[in-house]
Amino acid sequence: MGYAESLGSYWRGRYKLAPGKYATVRDADGDAIRFRSKAAAKKAADAEEAKLLAGTKKAPRERITFGAYVNCWYAAQD
Repeated sequence: MGYAESLGSYWRGRYKLAPGKYATVRDADGDAIRFRSKAAAKKAADAEEAKLLAGTKKAPRERITFGAYVNCWYAAQD
């Protein structure tokens, strides 16, 4: 179940990915959405978590460092 988190002048929606891991509701560009009300943030977080549980949305990937990326890329070069 998602929840709303107050960040001063706005709210953001958060939902559970795995035990101890939470994600923020984001738009198509990957920016966190700022909600005006607690209810709107919670509703959006619940919707994102429902998509994740239904399998219609994949969990966001963890970010990797540039060094790790380069090492993988370099190893794949001929």
